[in-house]
Order: sequence, then structure tokens, then C-alpha cells
Amino acid sequence: MTSDARLKASNRPELVSYDGHGTEIDRRPLFQAEDQLEHCYASPDGKPIYGKPASGCRPAEEWGRQP
Repeated sequence: MTSDARLKASNRPELVSYDGHGTEIDRRPLFQAEDQLEHCYASPDGKPIYGKPASGCRPAEEWGRQP
């Protein structure tokens, strides 16, 4: 998002993730408190880094752009 974006929480924007084949793998509100997320994510050493801390966090994946 940019500083001049007209996007507001009231527009109910969503963050959508896709796998390497272009299949949608997740969809969630863009503006949602971390502790309200369905899943938590952890670093390779098991430390929760995103979402409500719980057992069985999913492994976090590094984000990047496809060439």
C-alpha cells in the first residue's frame, strides 16, 4: 500500500496468497488483528512470529517475487 492509497478498512480489503502454480492457498482480511487469525506461524526454530501464539504453528515461509 502507498501513502496515497484510497484503501480503507471499511472497504474490507483482503490479502490473497497463491502457491507456485497460481492456486489460491489463503484469503483473509487485510486489516485483522494478529490474535484473531485462524493460524499462527513460526520461525524455523519454532518461535511463533505471527498470529496468536499456540501449539502447532505452521512454518513461516519467506516472501519473495517470482522472476
